Amino acid sequence: MNFKPEVLIYLNQVKSFLSKNEEARSYFMSNTNPDDFYTKLCEMSEKNFDSSGEPSLTQEQFEELRLEIIKEPEKKVFDPIVYTKFGHYSLN
Repeated sequence: MNFKPEVLIYLNQVKSFLSKNEEARSYFMSNTNPDDFYTKLCEMSEKNFDSSGEPSLTQEQFEELRLEIIKEPEKKVFDPIVYTKFGHYSLN
């Protein structure tokens, strides 16, 4: 997706900030795919820029972004059933 130059400048500012601030990076980037995070950030920034002329996200928008992008670890109820020459058995 092509974003406006102002949005790309803002993206680089956010990336720079997150690269220097371990606490913020951990808070926003844990359990996320960085590409998904930055793509969604740019989409939100583009909307802000179109509506107000300012690409910056608010604190509320950053939190919304974090919650939207966060990935929960997959929970398995049962391990797969394995078939061997001795028959079927579960790894539970």
